[in-house]
Amino acid sequence: SSLSSAPSSRTVASAERKPDPLARFGPPALLLLMFVALVAVLPPGFELPQNDDWAYAHTVRVWLDSGRMEPPLWNDPTLVGQVVWGAAFAKLFGFGYGALRVSTLLLAAFGALSMYALVRECGTSRTRALAGGVLRFWNPLVLPLAYSFNTDAPYLALATLATWLVVAGIRRRSFGWLALAGLAAAAATSVRQVGIFIPVAASLWMLRKPSGMPRAPLALVLLLPSAVVLGAYELWLRQTTGVGWLEGASNLAPEFRGRFLLPGWD
Repeated sequence: SSLSSAPSSRTVASAERKPDPLARFGPPALLLLMFVALVAVLPPGFELPQNDDWAYAHTVRVWLDSGRMEPPLWNDPTLVGQVVWGAAFAKLFGFGYGALRVSTLLLAAFGALSMYALVRECGTSRTRALAGGVLRFWNPLVLPLAYSFNTDAPYLALATLATWLVVAGIRRRSFGWLALAGLAAAAATSVRQVGIFIPVAASLWMLRKPSGMPRAPLALVLLLPSAVVLGAYELWLRQTTGVGWLEGASNLAPEFRGRFLLPGWD
């Protein structure tokens, strides 16, 4: 009878393969709870610009009012993706620094979850992955910028997401995951140009490292979306302002800077 009541090896193996839901979803839920607690203690609705985000907010407002997107050429980031993201929140809640700040805070929280997933993907424990997500969210360089409409927190969140998807795709040898990584990297590139270095680095690694996958097509899937975003941005910028990004952002064409500054800021 004792033998009949003992669990079979199949049952034990099944239990080992299925982790406790609390252990699986508890750490991400804890990260989200910390985000909710932060917003409850420090609501993001105050109408106050921070650093350069007054110019980015102005770009959102002009686009909503006139349908024209006018980039501040004294500023380097691609910005277009963030403007589109922020404009969606301004449409929902009305234009203001508070609505734009909410959009950035949500991306910052998403970035912490992406960091947790990335650290887990590297084979570490849930506890260590949770520590990575907590440190990512409460970083004293990140958190203040999450309470603004600057590009730092959105770019870092999208870059972390893209990095996690790259690692997951390589570990799983999955075309789908790597395709998602290419799209996430393109989203990061639409906020800051340096996002393109994520698929560039991953593509170079894949071309050099044998992995049993078709390396060249996968590298193209990774790199093409960001290259398209950056190329389209450069063409749009030249049509809009008459100069490319490198010229407009580098003092090579200072006469274009004054034209796109707000009145009184020239």
